[in-house]
Amino acid sequence: SVLGSCAVCRRTHHVVALVGHGAEPHTLSRIQLQDMEAQRIGRDDPDDDDDDGDAEAFRLPRHAPRAVRPSAVSQPPAPLWPAELPNRVREARKGAWGCAAFWLTLEVALQLSSPHSDLRRWLSIQGLLRGGFVWILVYLGSLAWALWLLVTCARDPGYLTPGTGLFEDEVAPSDRVNFRDQPYKGRLADLPLRLCDTCRLMQPRRTKHCKECGLCVRTFDHHCFWIGGCVGELNHRHFLGMLASWSAVLLWHWSLVWSCRTGGGGRHASLSVWFEENWEVVFMLAVGAGFIVMTVGLLVYHSYLMVTSQTTWEHISRREIDYLRPFPRTVFPFSLGALESARRFLTRSRTSAPQDWEFTWERGEPIPFNIWENKWWSCC
Repeated sequence: SVLGSCAVCRRTHHVVALVGHGAEPHTLSRIQLQDMEAQRIGRDDPDDDDDDGDAEAFRLPRHAPRAVRPSAVSQPPAPLWPAELPNRVREARKGAWGCAAFWLTLEVALQLSSPHSDLRRWLSIQGLLRGGFVWILVYLGSLAWALWLLVTCARDPGYLTPGTGLFEDEVAPSDRVNFRDQPYKGRLADLPLRLCDTCRLMQPRRTKHCKECGLCVRTFDHHCFWIGGCVGELNHRHFLGMLASWSAVLLWHWSLVWSCRTGGGGRHASLSVWFEENWEVVFMLAVGAGFIVMTVGLLVYHSYLMVTSQTTWEHISRREIDYLRPFPRTVFPFSLGALESARRFLTRSRTSAPQDWEFTWERGEPIPFNIWENKWWSCC
């Protein structure tokens, strides 16, 4: 209970005080600690109702958040969630952004050093007079927009907090039965909820605990090291927009790098001569092609997830997720049709209320035709 947790915190503070007076905490047994605590506060039961006055002193560990009733915490201006991201997540994000910045720097340097590049032509006096400054503005603007989307995608993806989740004792036992080891045979709409063993909150539909971030994320999609955080209910739309922007920027920059090539000794020169004179261009084109394949592939894949009302986690681990196992393979439990699912996805904002996901199919109903998954073919 919260009051018991408060008492534990007070006992911990009392042990710290004892250590300050020369006591060794590892030599004190739990019973001795309880006795000293009871003597300190002048009663035998350190966990009775008088603990309410110390509730305001209760605070959470930074990297191990637990479910605490808002009433037990003194109206803090700063929320207890989300906790600060672990160092490994920040380091992975720095590494990914460093690789991207290094590649972009090499690309711009190659374009500025090549006399045949479109960028050099736009920066020339004749190019500026002929409207080259417009292309320069588009070049810088598109790059700034793509970088801004990359940075803003790392914001709150929809962390499950005491204000948006239910405590274990607030959910009826029948609604939180663990049916992992036995098939569920009741109504699909009454599927039990799952308790997060770390956050101690009942997870709404489509919520998953991220081991990297240490928090539960609503409508969890995946943990992305490029943005340094999770993709979830509040930033999945922004993530799709970032993929679209980066796909366009990378394709355009790939064509700009191609403009840096030289003739290689004329039309009849050998391929080896041409490669010797343009090896930097070939190298940058190869690296850029790898980024393009990854980004465009993710854009297509997440567009498919958008119109089918799925997430990456649900699509990959469908047979392992409790609330998806009772459904046939060709049924998308949350789909409203391609257009309506896309509209719901694209109109979701950070100010919207937490999404209350309901199943769109029930046992006994006819299985609708699925253009993506059916008895003839399966696209993904």
